Amino acid sequence: MYPYILKDFIEIEALLQVFANGWVDITIIHWFAALFYTVSNDGERYNPCAFFGPNSISGEMCERNPEEVKGHILGVYELHMDKRYFLAPYLANDHWSLFIISPARKEVFILDSLKGNKDKNSYLLSKVIEDVFKGTKFTWSMVEVYISLSYLSHPQITT
Repeated sequence: MYPYILKDFIEIEALLQVFANGWVDITIIHWFAALFYTVSNDGERYNPCAFFGPNSISGEMCERNPEEVKGHILGVYELHMDKRYFLAPYLANDHWSLFIISPARKEVFILDSLKGNKDKNSYLLSKVIEDVFKGTKFTWSMVEVYISLSYLSHPQITT
C-alpha cells in the first residue's frame, strides 16, 4: 500500500472488544481478512491485491478533503499498477463497507451489510474514484452481504 514497510500491532482482546461492542461490522472485516489471507503473497504466488488506507479514504476525508483522498488513491494505484484489485475498506457514518476496484476490468464491487436501496451514489468515495479514473467507464455492482452473528455465542468469546 505504501512505498515503505508499515507495521501495526493490535491485541486480540482489543479486537474482540471492538466486535463485541458492535463498533465495527464483523462481516466486512471477515471478508476482508479472508480475501487478504487467500491472496497473500507467500513467496510462491503473485498477490493480485493492493490496499488503500482506511484513514485516508474515509467518508469524513472524502467530505473534508477530497483532493487528499484522490492523491492517496492515485499514489497507491501508481505504486501498484501491476495489481488486479484494489481493496478499499471504507468507513462512513460509523459503518464499514468494502470497495473492490479493478481498473483493468473496469469494475467496482461494493460490499455493504446495511440493507436498503443503495447504489454507488450513496457513497462519497464513489465520486472520488470516478474523478481519479477519469475516462474509465466502470461497471458498479452492489454485493449483498449476509450477517451471521452466531459465532458470538462461542464459549471462548465473552463480552
